Amino acid sequence: MAGLVFTVACADDPGAVLTGNAAVDIGTADTVRAEIHMNAGELWIEGGASRLLDANFRYSERVGRPSVHYDVMGGRGVLTIESPGSSSGLKGNAKNEWRLRMSSEAPLDLGVGLGAGESH
Repeated sequence: MAGLVFTVACADDPGAVLTGNAAVDIGTADTVRAEIHMNAGELWIEGGASRLLDANFRYSERVGRPSVHYDVMGGRGVLTIESPGSSSGLKGNAKNEWRLRMSSEAPLDLGVGLGAGESH
């Protein structure tokens, strides 16, 4: 999988910059649908992870940590990564950076929804 970089529109005090990680194993899934929903910020996606997902997040306290959910039903995995519901945009020096490394081993159907922005 080639690397992707998305930059999304940015616009008071964002609070401290926090970091977090997420790791998801593929489990019994033969194929995976990944849905990524980011309201604002910078998103990097690349392949080569040893698990389905190895993620690093860097975000302002006011923006909040993204949620990561994964379920497997009938051999199909569904991975969802999304911005907190109250996060609609970045203001001032707010940060919201997601670095996602995905497995290149299983077939992956990837959907990306961005609040606004451009991809590179």
